[in-house]
Amino acid sequence: MDLTTYNNNITDFLRRVKNVSFDNIQSWDYPDFSDAYIAEAEIEDLDGTYRDATEKELDLINEHLEWFGDELYAQAM
Repeated sequence: MDLTTYNNNITDFLRRVKNVSFDNIQSWDYPDFSDAYIAEAEIEDLDGTYRDATEKELDLINEHLEWFGDELYAQAM
């Protein structure tokens, strides 16, 4: 993922992440879910179209733990 598309602003990029699918969520790991990860997501491009996130983008999303946790809990609730 080349963040220059989003003016090197990770916050703008993360706002465009949609339809996130988590994997490896274990109930015994609550509330940390330390083994969970985002397996699939869609990215809303600047022209308004959607595409599947690349592996590099998924890695980038998974690295942003605060956003990750917020999204995980939002889906769980």
